[in-house]
Amino acid sequence: MDHIQKQISEQLDFSACWFTPEEIDSITNEGGAYILLLRLAKPVKINLPGHVHHQLLPGWFAYTGSARNKGGVRARLKHHFRPDKKPHWHIDRLTMNAAAMAALPVPAGDECNLLCRILQSPDFSIAIKGFGSSDCTICESHLLATIK
Repeated sequence: MDHIQKQISEQLDFSACWFTPEEIDSITNEGGAYILLLRLAKPVKINLPGHVHHQLLPGWFAYTGSARNKGGVRARLKHHFRPDKKPHWHIDRLTMNAAAMAALPVPAGDECNLLCRILQSPDFSIAIKGFGSSDCTICESHLLATIK
């Protein structure tokens, strides 16, 4: 996981502090954006309304999201890190099947800006068009796959 965190941090051009699920209470409760890095150890089927069914193969994925409501980034990441949740967002299907996760909170950050900066690296590509971006008019997806 460290090498992928380093690749993402280099693309962002700022000092990044990643958090694991065990460190969730150390995360700011400010609003902003975040990057969720996760590893799938087995294939996961994804069904997006209005899209063909997809299957993500095992590997590393980066998801960019935002949390501007009460509780901010900490509350949103607590939801993502919780294994026993009722799925609400597209990303919940992956977090419930993740073998490993880490998050980078970016107070006052913008999820689309983070995604665009990560995509400047040849090490990442769009994983599934429309994933996590159904309300976004800028991005084709908010889920990236690492290119091996």
